[in-house]
Amino acid sequence: MSIKKVGSRSEKVRKPIFGLAVLIGCAAMALPLTGATLTEYHYTINESSDGVVTQLAVAYTRSESPDDILQSAQIELGEGDTYHFTEPGDDNQGAITIRRSFPVSVTADSETQEILLRGGTVEDALKAAQITLGEEDIVSMELDEEVHAGTAITVNRVEHKIATRKKSVPFETKYEYTNTLIPNAKVKTGNGVKGVCTYTYDEVYIDGELADSTLVSKKVTKKPVHEVYQIGSSRNVPSHYDVPDHIKFDKNGNPVNYKKKVTGKATAYSTRRETSLKAGDVAMDLSQYPRGSWLYIKSRDGSYVYGYARVADTGTGLVEGTVLVDCFFDTFAECYQFGAKTLDVYVLS
Repeated sequence: MSIKKVGSRSEKVRKPIFGLAVLIGCAAMALPLTGATLTEYHYTINESSDGVVTQLAVAYTRSESPDDILQSAQIELGEGDTYHFTEPGDDNQGAITIRRSFPVSVTADSETQEILLRGGTVEDALKAAQITLGEEDIVSMELDEEVHAGTAITVNRVEHKIATRKKSVPFETKYEYTNTLIPNAKVKTGNGVKGVCTYTYDEVYIDGELADSTLVSKKVTKKPVHEVYQIGSSRNVPSHYDVPDHIKFDKNGNPVNYKKKVTGKATAYSTRRETSLKAGDVAMDLSQYPRGSWLYIKSRDGSYVYGYARVADTGTGLVEGTVLVDCFFDTFAECYQFGAKTLDVYVLS
């Protein structure tokens, strides 16, 4: 076999080297004495590496084995290399094209691996490295971008986590005015307790490091409790309603312009829940005393005065007639002090 090599190449460094064709060997083979003619083939040996095609040698041989031809030409295949063999045609010319592999680095999950490719895209490189991408993972190159020798690909893992954080909600101070204390005296009747507000965040981690945080929701999971003080009121009566000027009184403090007067049992009530009721609002039998009716309530001898009042509520005892009027107070302490009394109720309107 006669071999012509074009240029030269190192076993480990696979870059094409251009040069003039050099005749590196020639061997003459005698024909058999039988007179049979052996065909000599003409093979072109090329190398394709990272898109660059280089002619390595031209071989004249009677062999039809590509492995034998490459061995005779002293051309070796490295790891990942392949070849394509074109058999000789009618013109006795054939070809061997060697596809050389080249290194591509892939970094993911805190690990860098070097893979050998003979071409392809970033997506091909990730498949070769057995890297599976998450829906939001970030790749340093486009997936359809071609890779070359020395290409470095980095994959950043993106992960979402739901995180909750709790913050305290300050309590408010509430002041209640009462007739059970001397004017302007202040007594603490309820300790304030801070509430809790829970904040929910969508946190984005890139390769385990927090990169972004978005508030998703916030909710008061524990309501604060008011700090409560009672203050002695300078008011003469519990009711918060001021008596209008057109209401006139006699020398004993009884209204003189009223529609009717009824006398009966009076009780007291209050609530810890949020309410629009205030001292001066009373509950009665609404079938006889419509909601919104205005009253004036006091004891017959004038020792106790509830004051100008409005019908705003009702209850079972009122409907059944066991109680005439149920007076609302701002605090339970005032209710306890009031107890139950017999009072006159003047129906004004």
